[in-house]
Amino acid sequence: ADAHGPRGLRRLAAVSGGAPPAAAASAASHPASSCPFMPRGEEERAAERAQLDLISPAADGRLVNLLSLDFEATPPEVVRASVTHRYTLLKTRAAVVQDELVHVEDMLKSLNPGLLREIRAATIASVS
Repeated sequence: ADAHGPRGLRRLAAVSGGAPPAAAASAASHPASSCPFMPRGEEERAAERAQLDLISPAADGRLVNLLSLDFEATPPEVVRASVTHRYTLLKTRAAVVQDELVHVEDMLKSLNPGLLREIRAATIASVS
């Protein structure tokens, strides 16, 4: 069962059989701050937490908590830095592969221009 909690976070419980337990998260009584750079109070920090409970029914009908994991929202500036880093890394890898392709094409152009024409024709045919 899952219920949307404050700021879109959820408290989730995975149940293997039986009725799902009620989620403990409830909507926040205060509106979310519209400015991400404003200092946050303890209430908002608590609203940025979630919990995942893995539970299973026991032989006597009770629900047994197998695992409980607590999660905390990552600050937007950390997410932004991570995305920027990954994008830059992928862009750099693409540039390296493009340079290698140019090098291979130059080599083919000097050693076997007919093969290069066939490869280009096959590439154009496969794209269209």
